[in-house]
Amino acid sequence: MEKYDVKYQKIMANLLDIEQRDSSLFSNINNEKYFDVLQKFGEKTFEQIYYKNDFNLPLIESDNISLREKVAEAKNKTEIVSIFKEYSQRVDDKIFKTLSSDFEKGKAKIISQLETEFQKSFIGWKKLLKQAQDVNIETNIWPLHIGLFFISIKTEKKAIYAPLFFKEVTLEIKNSIVYLISTSDIKINSKLITFLEQEGFMLNLNNVDFANLTFEALFNLIHKEWTSIYEIPNSLKSKILDLNESNITNEAIKFHPGMVLGFYNVSSGYLWNQMLKIIKQDEFKEILNPEIIKKVYSEKIKNVIFDKNFKLFKIQETNFSQDMATVSALYQDTIIWGPPGTGKSQTISNLILNIIARNKTALVVSEKKAALEVLTSRLKEIRIFCLFVLNDRDMRLDSFYEPLEKFIKLVEHYRASGKQNALSVFAEEDKRYLEKISELKNNKNLENVLNFYASVYNGEIDEASFENVKQLDPSINYAISSNFKTEQDIKKALYELNKNKKPGFFTIYPKNIKESAQIIFQNQNLLKYDLNNAIKFINSVELQEIIQIDKDFKEILDAKSQNINNGKILTNMILELVCQKIEAFDEKQREQYNAFAMSIRTGHLKPFKFFHKHKDMIKILFPVIVTTPEFDLSMWEKQEFDFAILDESSQIFLEKGIPILYLAKRKVMAGDDQQMQPTKWFATSYDFDEDENDFGNIESLLDYAKAVGVYSILLDKNYRSKQAALMTFSSKHFYESKLDVIDDYECTIKKDPAIEVLQVNGVWDNSKNEVEANEIIRLAKESLKKYKKIILLVFNIKQQEHLLNLIYGSEPELEQALNENIISVKNIENIQGDEADIVIMSVSYDKNTTLYNTYVARKGGKNALNVAISRAREKIIVVKSIFADDVEINERSTKDMIIFKKWLRFLDLNKEEQKII
Repeated sequence: MEKYDVKYQKIMANLLDIEQRDSSLFSNINNEKYFDVLQKFGEKTFEQIYYKNDFNLPLIESDNISLREKVAEAKNKTEIVSIFKEYSQRVDDKIFKTLSSDFEKGKAKIISQLETEFQKSFIGWKKLLKQAQDVNIETNIWPLHIGLFFISIKTEKKAIYAPLFFKEVTLEIKNSIVYLISTSDIKINSKLITFLEQEGFMLNLNNVDFANLTFEALFNLIHKEWTSIYEIPNSLKSKILDLNESNITNEAIKFHPGMVLGFYNVSSGYLWNQMLKIIKQDEFKEILNPEIIKKVYSEKIKNVIFDKNFKLFKIQETNFSQDMATVSALYQDTIIWGPPGTGKSQTISNLILNIIARNKTALVVSEKKAALEVLTSRLKEIRIFCLFVLNDRDMRLDSFYEPLEKFIKLVEHYRASGKQNALSVFAEEDKRYLEKISELKNNKNLENVLNFYASVYNGEIDEASFENVKQLDPSINYAISSNFKTEQDIKKALYELNKNKKPGFFTIYPKNIKESAQIIFQNQNLLKYDLNNAIKFINSVELQEIIQIDKDFKEILDAKSQNINNGKILTNMILELVCQKIEAFDEKQREQYNAFAMSIRTGHLKPFKFFHKHKDMIKILFPVIVTTPEFDLSMWEKQEFDFAILDESSQIFLEKGIPILYLAKRKVMAGDDQQMQPTKWFATSYDFDEDENDFGNIESLLDYAKAVGVYSILLDKNYRSKQAALMTFSSKHFYESKLDVIDDYECTIKKDPAIEVLQVNGVWDNSKNEVEANEIIRLAKESLKKYKKIILLVFNIKQQEHLLNLIYGSEPELEQALNENIISVKNIENIQGDEADIVIMSVSYDKNTTLYNTYVARKGGKNALNVAISRAREKIIVVKSIFADDVEINERSTKDMIIFKKWLRFLDLNKEEQKII
């Protein structure tokens, strides 16, 4: 391995992006995610893929058919075992025993089982396609590829058996037939090339033009060029060798035939080469180099905000903390710390708008496709000035060119109009607002006043209601609904809630319940109050204090309600800037623009080729590029962008984020260190001295930015959750109770609990819980009638697979909802970035589960739990088979397990207690 300054060795190794079992370096056939094309689908399919550049062909599992034919002809058990071994399969244990006692009966069972598998294979392909789509959504990388021209070698640290070339493919399912489709060019396995280079082997393919090249033409070219150096097989049409790391002994590169259809994390070598350049030029530490004394940053924000000439454009409504973050990001390197649902995407949208309006440029990057889709929606009309370069398999070619065609049409037919006035980030109303706040803070009884007011602001605040609250018996629980027609209904509800049983015909009601029911019935405004909380503070406040704070509160809200700029006017303002650039074009640039516009109108180039062919014009016309960390940005140089904005930076590896920041003058990182960290790929291949490593346990870009002291602003108001109880646990245990969450008025009226818990007493068996899975299915079908977006969330992968099997196997209504993205099935390891109206959870574990081995109890598990429980807008239903007391805490217990136990305890609290823990 090439030597660098010792502190950077781990970073460079990580950029190879190698998992412990990375298929880009070692491929095994398992007939679940990796298939031997020749053996599984037959010679005809192999040849169509091999000889054609583009193909659309049915996938017929010919291996199952030929396996059945050979088993039918077998004469004894030994032959059957040999046949199964030939197809890399194993005879079922029970049938194996039957073969010994009754061979013909056992053989018939095998044939029947194979026929059943063949008929059910359709479900397997649907699941495989869904898995590929989920990977694409999570990482913006499409994983499904054909791999060809295998290399094996035993290096000092790792054995290699992997394809040198890939071709991206997708699946389409029509009328119960699976089609394999590709219109992509062949790609090099850059990860393998880079790894081999680190071991001293050079495979030079720089001069090969892969455009429209078939596998056959490529093989002929390689065979001609490399035969004098390597031993090249005469043909690639052969089954994949059954190799493992122990039986690969060759220390020189060896080539093998065979073709695989499988999941591969195909990445370019761009990031690795860019990082190498940064390190060799000793520029790493200057990329993020904040001031030691942080006062300079807060002073900068204050001076900008109160500058009478400062204006801020807005396309999204924002609160003051969001405006503070936008201002800071415009003028200095900034971390926008955005806990779940606090309006991070709104803030970034306004930041992008202000960058464009100031005639600056930005590179916007996120690992998550979902985050970029949300951002696209938030940008509204101005998204047309952003070029989105995403690997979206669902996007057709015409869908890619449609916004570009609209863009050139707007530019070429633009007529000047008036300029749009910006909004002052701190208007006169805001100063009055601060004065009001100062007055309120001088009230020594403020805490009691605010607590009481929070309990009654949904209703009318008047003297009669105030006195009625005083008359209510404080020993009674008043957490009843607000929909009663008679005093008797109220009396029954109070009795049932407080006595934990339904009243009968002859029930004698206690005096205090009767009197309280009468008071409430006579003044039903009280049903709009949180009476339990109001009673706690009624004797600590005066009516006039409450009336005054109600008046002040409404004035503050009115003052903070700002008119959002008209999107069409903003678009015209930005178009004017673009047209000014075009009017200044020289002859060469005019030619470049004409070629650029022609490519858009004809729409024939694949997006990646379009991007590289017209990179110069793209730089001029599009101020904002939106993409993912993996995209090749080699056309840009150091600090060529004015801004780099990295969303979900807690999910971006340090080594992937730094080369992106290198391209910009101003760096903005948005994210939340209390959410999930990126998965660590490079786990076992190389060992490094941690004492010599400056980066310690830092994994994400956000961790590094915080560690070096980049200025941070917290977004403190939660907008996603419509009920406070949905975020109370997270606020207390992850954000020091700093999040501001209040109940939505409509949800408060419904009286529907934010969190519902169903204890079903299922059994954890083989990492699944069937009772919970069946209950999840039932709840999902019920929820389809009530909610537009539903997440079914489980706590482990096996339970997720079991749930998908149930849906694809016997729940057509849920399968349709899954295909239409109304429902998504997630496990706790990949939930980040999603949100829904309702989240239905299956915890899966029971009292006998060894929790130390579970994801939620391992390091980082608490972050995953925080993400999981903060995805719901309206409601969470938790289906579980474990109690808090079943979780044993001892000296071995991680912080993550302790938090998990606290969450289980939280679930057992009542509705009011969940709001105020």
